[in-house]
Amino acid sequence: MLMTGEEPDRVLDRVHAELGAWTGGPSGLSLPPFPRSAPAPGRLALHDPAAEQALLLTAGPAVPAPGPGHPALHLAQLVLGGHASSRLTRRLRERHGLAYAVDARIRQNRAGCWLEIDCAGAPGTADRLAEEVTACLAELAATGPTPEETRRARRYAAGFTRFALATRAEEASALAGFAAAGLDPHWLTEYPHALAEVTHRQVAEAAARFLDPERALVATLDRPGPAPAATTDVTAAADQDTKEATEAAEAHEAAKAPGARP
Repeated sequence: MLMTGEEPDRVLDRVHAELGAWTGGPSGLSLPPFPRSAPAPGRLALHDPAAEQALLLTAGPAVPAPGPGHPALHLAQLVLGGHASSRLTRRLRERHGLAYAVDARIRQNRAGCWLEIDCAGAPGTADRLAEEVTACLAELAATGPTPEETRRARRYAAGFTRFALATRAEEASALAGFAAAGLDPHWLTEYPHALAEVTHRQVAEAAARFLDPERALVATLDRPGPAPAATTDVTAAADQDTKEATEAAEAHEAAKAPGARP
């Protein structure tokens, strides 16, 4: 249990007053290490007639914090998925309308570390989700991120580390996570410096090594049967809406211009 406060001595006194009679101790239980250093790659398709959504979950190799390659992989992971302008979000949500939300993250505990992607879509779309996620991984592993993508990911990661310690509650939550993962309590405060030292080339190398879909397990859960009929392309519809809105705005501005005719 972790507690934080503006007056640590007063908090500690309250803890002793409330929990002084507590005689419990450590459970002695610990997670055994994973039998493999990386997940066994492949494709796993599960079916359930009662499934209300198509679910996708992947597991791939990763570098645990505070390993020397972790910051570079973290930035590559953010380019892949983890914020609004990530490649998976643009591809699955904005371009194809397959998923409302998609995320990629590096997971870590005392048993091991892995890179995970998860998303949900309409029933019958699991195979398409798997295809698009695999293609996105392959493209990023083959060509690496652009310098602008690396810059945005670095800025996002640095900002996130500041917000993660913005309040006492968030500080306590972060410290609990560090303890569970075996990290030093000061790791997050020092992490922005590690991010600043990562080069664009190192991020590209991390993407090539760890985002190769041939090294990932891709698992899906969906209803059995064919996918639903295709609907209007989301991107085309959005482009048409944007075009119409732009034309309307231009016409409005032209009408207000000096000398404009009715």
